[in-house]
Amino acid sequence: MATQGTWRHTEGYMVPQDIDQTSTVQNNPLGLVVKARDISEATAYGTGEFIYLKGVVSTVVGSVVTYNEAHQTALLVELAAVGPVAVAMSINVAANWGWYQRVGIAYMAADAVNTDKQLYADDTAGRVDDAIVAGDMIIGAVSVTLAADNFVDGYISNPYVSNDDNHGTD
Repeated sequence: MATQGTWRHTEGYMVPQDIDQTSTVQNNPLGLVVKARDISEATAYGTGEFIYLKGVVSTVVGSVVTYNEAHQTALLVELAAVGPVAVAMSINVAANWGWYQRVGIAYMAADAVNTDKQLYADDTAGRVDDAIVAGDMIIGAVSVTLAADNFVDGYISNPYVSNDDNHGTD
């Protein structure tokens, strides 16, 4: 499918910024985690979990990022990325704030990716690939569709990269 979903907050309190919106003003505490549901019948992604983070230059909808303890994002890069991974829900560039998905079916920037494959960092910043590259495996991320138009639907569950060739399999 590889189409952006239509997400609505499911929290029992008012969340002052929609999942697909970017803001030049910080509207939520950094690191706030919320759940939302895709209300589109076309995508039907179900429920997802999202974290509020500060953007970085060149972020587009679907950009795959790492983030640090200060809740600052960096586009996922081959052979260097370390840390938790999330997917941008808006064009959330530097000096902006927005939501990033970390659980559920996510619309992700991608190279040529086949269905049901482990995902890895691509050689283009902010994208995923299914080509096996030692140290670039995104633990907790697999494709669920075939990539189309440089995007893929992937299932993520608190993904991270460790830049470890063995991924804890010693």
